[in-house]
Amino acid sequence: MKLLHYLPSKEQLNRWVRLTQARINDQIASWNASQSKQRLHQLLHLTQQRIHTQIVVLKSLPYQEYFNRLLHLSQVHINSQIAVLKSLPYEEHLNRHLRLTQVRIGSQIVFFALFLFAVWATWTSRLEGYPVSRLLEMNPLVTLTTVLSTGYVYQFLGWGLLIIGLTFLFGRVFCNWICPFGTLHQFVGWLFNNKSTAQRIEQNRYHDLQYLKYSILIVFIILSALGALQIGLLDPIVIMYRAFTAVIAPATDGAMDIAVQAGLSSEVTDTLKFAPGVASRIFVGSFWIGLFFLFFVVMNLWKPRFFCRFLCPLGALLGSVSQYSLFRINRIVDRCTDCNLCLMRCEGASDPQSQVRVAECFSCMNCIDDCPEDALVFTLLNQDKQQVVPAPDVSKRRLLFAGAAGLATLPMLRSNGKSADDNFSPHMIRPPGSVAEP
Repeated sequence: MKLLHYLPSKEQLNRWVRLTQARINDQIASWNASQSKQRLHQLLHLTQQRIHTQIVVLKSLPYQEYFNRLLHLSQVHINSQIAVLKSLPYEEHLNRHLRLTQVRIGSQIVFFALFLFAVWATWTSRLEGYPVSRLLEMNPLVTLTTVLSTGYVYQFLGWGLLIIGLTFLFGRVFCNWICPFGTLHQFVGWLFNNKSTAQRIEQNRYHDLQYLKYSILIVFIILSALGALQIGLLDPIVIMYRAFTAVIAPATDGAMDIAVQAGLSSEVTDTLKFAPGVASRIFVGSFWIGLFFLFFVVMNLWKPRFFCRFLCPLGALLGSVSQYSLFRINRIVDRCTDCNLCLMRCEGASDPQSQVRVAECFSCMNCIDDCPEDALVFTLLNQDKQQVVPAPDVSKRRLLFAGAAGLATLPMLRSNGKSADDNFSPHMIRPPGSVAEP
């Protein structure tokens, strides 16, 4: 390669392209079909060498020639990669496009779209028998707390057992495959995350305060058992529905009205609007609902999936169940090089680089994609019991404190705005028809 430094720039570049193509072709010919994974690593190494050489050579060319040669080299690089990929076995070529992360993203898109459709179809003129409440009815936390507070299982709340069954099989797949609030958090975290690899690794390590969601769950369960059903304050599906119906949907409809004034057909906007035929909708408390919702979304910029990791009571319930799940992430110690790259996109901060915290794992499969050594697998078989922490990290002291907090909250709720008969006064002004007339 030293000879290239003494040639004119054009001839130098052409000679380098021919040598590079010959080297890649020789390398492809020497690789065996059983070493496909190693071949990809070697291809990446060769590509790095080519890029470095390109920078050195292209910097010596005039601007116009530099631009033209850069386009040519890009085409050569793409063709060489296609040639290598075509030489891979069919199964591996197919698996690169059908990874579990790709399936998971597809599931998130489908369920988020179904959620938006449910909100859109809830308007009286569109109901037509659509099961718009099904996502709420599939919520096992709503099922559990309703049973505890009322003693009854209302129609369709049994759908929550389906999510419990999925959790027993695959862990907390609801959190990262189905939940629309979780999908929104992940999208915002991905969209605005401009941190370096080292910073991402650090922010995705397990944090001791992740036990808070289990304490919150205990408080709500105790309140429900004592007759105070308050789970709607922090249940993710309820938060999502409330924010969309009281804040986002009215704001979207207002934007549609502005579009009509700008010349857009009213027939089109009435089809898209959440509340067609209504000039405006104002909900009492919508400001605080929107602020509450926005706070949780913005906190993703500090900690990805902040709400899911630290506060979500539904996630805590599913985490308690997932410790018994059949499938889970398994770390193969002999392959692991402790590079910590599996932490770069870990949604649940579940420590896949050491002992996997099963109760915190969202089954997002990002760690499997990011591991360069194939040391992580999602499997039912050959699980290393030594490389796992199945149960939530909640001490007895924390459990007792959460229980005491739940018991202390009940009298405060009951004393806040009493509606008992002793507060009734016949001298109070009341609307006509509000109570039976004597």
